[in-house]
Parts: sequence; structure tokens; C-alpha cells
Amino acid sequence: MLSLLSTVGHIFDVVLIRPITTVIETLVAVVYYFLAASWFVGYCLVEAGAHIWKVLCDGYQIATIIYKECTLFYCELRHMLGEVSDYIYYGTGDGLSLARYLAEEVVLFLGNVLIGLGNCTLWILLLLPRAIICIVDYIILLLDRLVSYIVERGTHLLNNVFRLSIGIAVLLVLYMFRRYVFLLAVYLLSSLRSEISTKVRWVLEWASNWTDRHLSWVLQKLEVAEPSGNAPGSRTHCVVCLERNRNIVVLPCRHFCLCKECSQQLRHFEGGNRCPLCRHNVDTLMPVFD
Repeated sequence: MLSLLSTVGHIFDVVLIRPITTVIETLVAVVYYFLAASWFVGYCLVEAGAHIWKVLCDGYQIATIIYKECTLFYCELRHMLGEVSDYIYYGTGDGLSLARYLAEEVVLFLGNVLIGLGNCTLWILLLLPRAIICIVDYIILLLDRLVSYIVERGTHLLNNVFRLSIGIAVLLVLYMFRRYVFLLAVYLLSSLRSEISTKVRWVLEWASNWTDRHLSWVLQKLEVAEPSGNAPGSRTHCVVCLERNRNIVVLPCRHFCLCKECSQQLRHFEGGNRCPLCRHNVDTLMPVFD
């Protein structure tokens, strides 16, 4: 049993634990190198931007100084030349304006070129980190789906194993105590049979007693309502033939008024399905025996 458990643990370690550990270590390494590369790229961008900004500031200062020197030189030359300088200046004013406009446009063009170069460089530098981020996101999505599938299948497998173990345990218990189970089943069946037979017997006895009581009550009522007599045409003779004794009760009106022969012949006449005393419909005829 211990060897089986150790073998299962070793298989579980090789199949599940080691791949998960390898994946986690790989993710940690990828995150570490990604952060290191991002820091290096950011550091390079910051340093390059600082140097470019410094160069631009120095160039601006130099251009300012040159512009000031040129302005002073121009003023001195203007004062020295006088009217000749004024004539040359006014004569060539349009050319100077054009040259100034051209210089401004050149400066703006160079600035736009530098800005575009910086954007291109930044895009090239961030291309690798963006690709790494996309790959990492895709790997995380795949791992998430894989883990969800493993958890779902593992839960389903554990549920089935648990139910199977319960079924096996129940079968083992029934097998170990099969004689007691058989005796219990026999006892329960015999108890159920005896209970059913007792109830059926009680119902039959109750029905028989109720029928006897009901018939005795009907006969008592009939005897009280119609006193006996033996003369022809008395109240004990049939109301149709007035000769034979009454022995048929009409239901549901319960008139005790017919003999057997007249009750058989009465159905062949018109209105024979009605009581001869109250003219109510006859459902059935009940014979009465003395």
C-alpha cells in the first residue's frame, strides 16, 4: 500500500507538480527579464533625451550669441556705412525678409525631422517590450484555460471516484451482512403480508356486518310500515296480481310491493321501468327472503 501511494505521489509529482513548477519559474524569469529590459530601455531613452535636450540648449545659446554678435556687427556696419548701408538695407529688405523666413522654415523643418526621428526610435525601442507583453498575455490566457479545464476535469473525476467508493462500500457492507439483510427482507415481507391480510380481513368483516345491519334495518322498516296479512288483497300481497306474497323491493324508492313473477313481467309493459306505487324510475330490484 505504501509503495502504491509513493508511486502515485511520484506520478503526481512528475505529471503535475514539476510542469507547474517549470511554468512558474519560466514566468518569473520572463517577468524579470521584461522588467530589466524595460528599465534599460527607459534608462536609454531618458539619457538620450537628456543629451539631445542639452545639445539643443547649447545650440540655442550659441545661435543666440551669434545672433547678438551679428546684430551688433550689423548696427556698427550701419552706423559706419551710413546712407550707403541704409540704401543697401532698404534695397535688399525683401531679400533679407526672404532669408529670415527661409531660415525659420529650415529650423522648423529640422525640428520636425528630429521629432520624427525620436518617435521612430521610440517605436523601435518599444517594439520588443510590446511583443513580449502580447506573448505573455497569450500565454497567461492559455494557462488560465488549461488550469480551468484541469480543475473542472479533476473535480468531475473526484466526484465520480467518491460516488464509486460509496457504491463499493455499500456493496461490501451488503455482501458482509447479506444473511442479515436477507432475514430482514424476509421479516419485512412477512410483516407486510400479515398486515395486509389483517386489514383485508377487517375490511371484509366490516362490509359484511354493515350489509347485514343495513338489510335487517330495511326489513324492520318494511315490517313496521306494512303489517302482515294472509287474506287476498291484503298489504302483504303483490300490488299487481294481489295473489302472491311480496318478495321484491324496488330501488331507489324502496317500495316493497312486487312479487318475483310480476317484477319479471312488468318490464314488458309500457312504463314498466317505473315503480307501480310512486311512478319513480327503477334502477334495480332487490329480492327479499324470509
